[in-house]
Amino acid sequence: MNYKTAEGISASFQTQYDNSNTFWNKNLWLVLASVCLLITIGLGIWIIDGNQKELDLNIIITRITLLPFPIFGAIFCANQYTKQKNISEDYAYKMVIAKSIVGFSEQLKKHSSEDKSEYLHYIKTALEEIHKDPLRNRKSKSEKSDFGEQKIKDIIEIAQKLKNISN
Repeated sequence: MNYKTAEGISASFQTQYDNSNTFWNKNLWLVLASVCLLITIGLGIWIIDGNQKELDLNIIITRITLLPFPIFGAIFCANQYTKQKNISEDYAYKMVIAKSIVGFSEQLKKHSSEDKSEYLHYIKTALEEIHKDPLRNRKSKSEKSDFGEQKIKDIIEIAQKLKNISN
């Protein structure tokens, strides 16, 4: 790989980073999440508003059922913000790898053994990192399975405690 190729790759990653790191791509989701939370607070105040003398149970239940919508909206917006932040960080990381690949590979060629195994390992690892999907799931398989197993164990313990209490 020569300097112009690495420079072109780095420039394209820089462009993607700049596009993903704009105010509207990132902070808009925080603004929308805040709006959803303010709506939730407003609905909560409206539910417990003491100015209304006769509140029917149906009216209270109807008002309470409105609360999940802005809460889910806030959660969605927060997840979108996290996704956008991860994309931005991923492109910044790939840009650094692309910029450093020529310099490091030349140093490894000069100072490595005859079989060039260190150089080949570095290039292989760098290319693997560059080719990773920015929207990939960042949790490893072991983290996912441990979390699921722990939740199942917790549910079993709670069920056993409830059984003991009811007896």
